[in-house]
Amino acid sequence: MTADHTASGGGNDDSLTIRSDWTAFDRPSTGVVLAVSEAVGRDPETLPVLNDRIDGDALDTVIAESGGDVEVSFSYAGTIVRVSSGGAVVVERDE
Repeated sequence: MTADHTASGGGNDDSLTIRSDWTAFDRPSTGVVLAVSEAVGRDPETLPVLNDRIDGDALDTVIAESGGDVEVSFSYAGTIVRVSSGGAVVVERDE
């Protein structure tokens, strides 16, 4: 299954924003890595290990099992990532 990605940038690649829905995947952390991969134009396997930046298991638990409205923001691989319990993953390049 793939996520529905939308990108906006107004013609300027430096301001690229990727919006995705992590619920298309088993875990929010998977959706994060794939959205960041798209934002920076790199294969997911060449990105830094997510767990070196944030505990992926904790992210999955807090976001997927919160029972309320939760949003987590962090920097990763040259981007700013926002993940919400509602399913949204928003990735902006951190230039």
